[in-house]
Amino acid sequence: MKKPNLFVIGAPKCGTTSLAKWLNEHPKIHFSPVKEPHYFSEEYRLTPSIEKYEALFEAADPSVHQWVGEASVWYLFSETAVRNVLDYSPDARFIVMLRSPLSMAPSLHEQQKFNGNEDIEEFGEALALSGRRQSGERVGMRSECYPPQHIAYFHSCSLGWQVRRLLDVVPRERVHFVVFDDLSSDPEGTFNSVLEFLELPAIGKIEFARLNAAKRRMFPVLDKMVLRMAGVKRRLGIGVRFHLLSRIRKWNVVYHERSPLSYGLQEKMVSGFREDVTLLGSLIGRDLSHWLRTGQENE
Repeated sequence: MKKPNLFVIGAPKCGTTSLAKWLNEHPKIHFSPVKEPHYFSEEYRLTPSIEKYEALFEAADPSVHQWVGEASVWYLFSETAVRNVLDYSPDARFIVMLRSPLSMAPSLHEQQKFNGNEDIEEFGEALALSGRRQSGERVGMRSECYPPQHIAYFHSCSLGWQVRRLLDVVPRERVHFVVFDDLSSDPEGTFNSVLEFLELPAIGKIEFARLNAAKRRMFPVLDKMVLRMAGVKRRLGIGVRFHLLSRIRKWNVVYHERSPLSYGLQEKMVSGFREDVTLLGSLIGRDLSHWLRTGQENE
């Protein structure tokens, strides 16, 4: 086994799923078969042990694979993940996914509703709870949800402070930024720039299909019942898996287009995110002022 040395970190709803899939198609890259293993983030650890984590990379061949990677979207937000990665893989490289918070925040809110973690139906109402959730209050969210700070949208969707903390501990030449705008408008060119960062040749045609599109539950009440049943099963220590609950959740899905945000809500977001967007632009050397215009698509 070759230890992981490539980490796609953050941010949620920024194209991580798509990029990880494309990278996995390169013959010189081996990617974790499990999406978002989240081992190195101590406050949000989904893979319980280093043994289970390294088992994800048993198929990595040192003679074939130049890069062994995984993609865990909350590593950028985590206070512990990047330093733990560096302790484990001192020469690791990082790919950081970025997106305008005016589109990222409502997209994340919808994803968290879909996952059953967010109980507040209207995005504006959930956004207003950011301060309370950032301070640790588990308000308007499922009781078994991970850290409430994840859905404190003003905080978790502000990427400037997160990138500044990253660059405090990782040399700039080992970090590559991917902006969602570029991934959407020129996926092939953006992907090839990632390969250049990894010192790998471009590969033949791959399908740059959009993944992780907008979706919601057809029957939200049914999904909450399924989540409660799953929680009871865990508390009772029932380890036998019949996959019935997961099949119900997969069936209870419908894809759709998101409704545009109101002008007033967009203005509130522009005001709340302005300082952090300016910081992020200065850190990555790019003018991001267009992110602060109202009337954007929130796809």
